Amino acid sequence: MCLSSAGRRNSSRHSRKAHEIEGVSVRLAIILGPYRNLSTLSAAILSLHPDCQVLNHAAHRLLADSSINFFTNVEAETFDRFLQAAREASGSGQRGGFGGSILHSHAYANSPLLKSLYYRRYGDQALKPHAACLVWKDSMRIQRRLMWDDILFDRLCTTFPDLRFLMPIRNPLDCAVSNVSTGAIEYLAGKGNDVSLERAIELGLVAYDWVRNKRDNRPDRIFVFTQYDERPTVFGALADFLHLTRYEDWIHDTTEAFRITREYQHSAKAVDYTRSATRARLKHWPDTVRRLGY
Repeated sequence: MCLSSAGRRNSSRHSRKAHEIEGVSVRLAIILGPYRNLSTLSAAILSLHPDCQVLNHAAHRLLADSSINFFTNVEAETFDRFLQAAREASGSGQRGGFGGSILHSHAYANSPLLKSLYYRRYGDQALKPHAACLVWKDSMRIQRRLMWDDILFDRLCTTFPDLRFLMPIRNPLDCAVSNVSTGAIEYLAGKGNDVSLERAIELGLVAYDWVRNKRDNRPDRIFVFTQYDERPTVFGALADFLHLTRYEDWIHDTTEAFRITREYQHSAKAVDYTRSATRARLKHWPDTVRRLGY
């Protein structure tokens, strides 16, 4: 597990730390990695925290507005406008790419426990007015933008000192099978490409590898964990990383709610291929390989 320091790097003289929305200083955390990678479940358990507001998807419609697209205009004012729009979007919306509240996601739709835990805390309130951490989950859409531009990630980190990233790592074989079966593989391979399972495994590992490399350079900005890590420890460390209070009831409930409802049965050939590919692609992080069981 990557238990990252929560310290901040020195920022440029143009950077700003505080981004206020209606009197609340809001910071942004972006989930990276492939789709079908436990990213929605990770976002959902964060939404149980009283200081977290979660936006699911919506990248295509929000970033189409140049006035709030802080990827193309890396300025504090643009970022402020994005945070305002993203926060508003997170209080409504719908399931799927249009996005909005995480409450519309498949993670909530498929988990009576998550629904119960959320509504016990917040009732029908989709928007928490005093939440200081806005978590955005549109993982591979965002990561592709960062991978296309070699310097963008560092520019964002330098300009926005409070910006954080996180990535769960699912069993690479399960992730690949789910991407192929649901069609989400197009965000790794491009539209219209017929992708084999082996290729899907490789593409998922490339996405993991990219984030791990970035984390090595900026360990204070990226938090990485695997589905097999000891959950109370991970969620406590994640709270520290995001500057959230370590509420014991939240850690207990997220540990209970972080349930992987579908694991696939695989052939010995597929497992062997995944083991070899994982060891080769993630060779610089043997502890991660070990924790994934490969």
